[in-house]
Amino acid sequence: RPALPLDWTSFACGARTLHASKETADSVADAIAAAACGQALVLVFSSDHGIDPSELAGLVAARAPVIRLAGCSTAGEMVPGGIEEGSLLAIFFP
Repeated sequence: RPALPLDWTSFACGARTLHASKETADSVADAIAAAACGQALVLVFSSDHGIDPSELAGLVAARAPVIRLAGCSTAGEMVPGGIEEGSLLAIFFP
């Protein structure tokens, strides 16, 4: 699968979201680790994105061990363009 650009949205409250459609576990883990500076918690929601959740958690922990990461599977993700299936949404909380 070809990698697409990551889609970022920032909110006035300090929260940020990362939407990934076809990226690899490595590229998503890199983005989460790089963006999580100053963030207290990252929640990851995914529906059959093609990335193994255990693999992603391990990669993020290796890159940024201070990040608190939690996740769950979904039947669809609410992303900036509406509801999508087969993608990954990470929410960064301050």
